[in-house]
Amino acid sequence: MNKNDLRVVKTKQHIHFALTNLLKNKPLPRIKVTELCKLANINRGTFNFHYQDLGDVFKELFEEIMMDLRESYNAPYHHTAHLKEDYLYSYSSNAIIGLIIEWHRGDCQESADEMNIHLVNILKLY
Repeated sequence: MNKNDLRVVKTKQHIHFALTNLLKNKPLPRIKVTELCKLANINRGTFNFHYQDLGDVFKELFEEIMMDLRESYNAPYHHTAHLKEDYLYSYSSNAIIGLIIEWHRGDCQESADEMNIHLVNILKLY
């Protein structure tokens, strides 16, 4: 399986979108794979080809969001070479965790792209 194959990318996007929408109405343990497959417009075999269970999808989605947030966060800090790296990373990770907590409190209403925009706008303030 080629991770860059457009079919794989689009399938995973549909799965992530479906999971995000389902999480707006119920917690992960109450979501069924069949329900996700129906909303993502894929068959169960396709799901099983890519994932073992919903936890795998959630983990992948979370890691993707964290990577996007990390990339968005790092972009404006290329000029901070004079700062001690450990302090900068500690500060950034706590700030990002704070954003994720607030996102969760708001029932994950914004998409990952919208969260990136929020992060970039916050960073512009400093």
